Amino acid sequence: MPFRSETKTGIYDGMADPDYRQDGALSTSLLKEMGKSPKRFHAKWTGIIPNIDTECFRFGRLFHMFVLEPERFHKEVIVCPDERQDRRKKENKQWWAKVKENGAEVIKEKELEKVIAMADAFQALPEIQSMKGARHELSVFANGFRKNIDAKCRIDMEKDGVIVDIKTTREGGASEWEFMRTSRQFKYSWQEANYRDIAAKAGLGIKRWYWAVIEKEPPFEAGIYTFSNDDIARAKRELNEAYTTLQSCLTLDTWPSHTPTQPRELSLYGGL
Repeated sequence: MPFRSETKTGIYDGMADPDYRQDGALSTSLLKEMGKSPKRFHAKWTGIIPNIDTECFRFGRLFHMFVLEPERFHKEVIVCPDERQDRRKKENKQWWAKVKENGAEVIKEKELEKVIAMADAFQALPEIQSMKGARHELSVFANGFRKNIDAKCRIDMEKDGVIVDIKTTREGGASEWEFMRTSRQFKYSWQEANYRDIAAKAGLGIKRWYWAVIEKEPPFEAGIYTFSNDDIARAKRELNEAYTTLQSCLTLDTWPSHTPTQPRELSLYGGL
């Protein structure tokens, strides 16, 4: 059966990110695709829709590494000086060849300056200051989370049952209304509700959950938010539907689309 984990139920501090991602348990990011359609889920799961490391994802990943795993950042990331940007020059070709050989990720000086400014804005949030000593990048596994489905999640920050999840966003994205819109679009409430249940299965009770949102452009504004109990309750109901549909699709090996299979008449102004 798919979505079987090779890791026992529990909380793992220090698990390498590649090891976490290679485990066969179901992730919340993949489960969210069920909110679009089972066909979309299947296409993402089987690689028909590839995971593309966009510039947005890349920068967000670098920021996470900088604030959560600074030792790894300084080990794996190299800053490219401005004078090394032109790869056509002989001395620069040698520099880039050495970097490629080492397998390091390269960022520009301006990118590093931006990451540092964002980190300062993040650390200035009062709730983040109270998270000193928190555990970072916790890998959590729950075997038998649902019938025939093992689940996993990776928590950014945890201290005494308080969770902080970090989101980087465009200019203006950290405002209250923009974050609410983004949260609905990307189903952040699903993430929180699912993480809470997975963590509880692994023995971690989550008392409080914060969303720390940091903009990627000057003046690097940052906000911190929580969802209401009603939001999480609604997310749990939607998650139950998603899991039920997924289990049915796995059993029948049928992955329906959200589009109709037969011609359907629409009224553009009278509704469906």
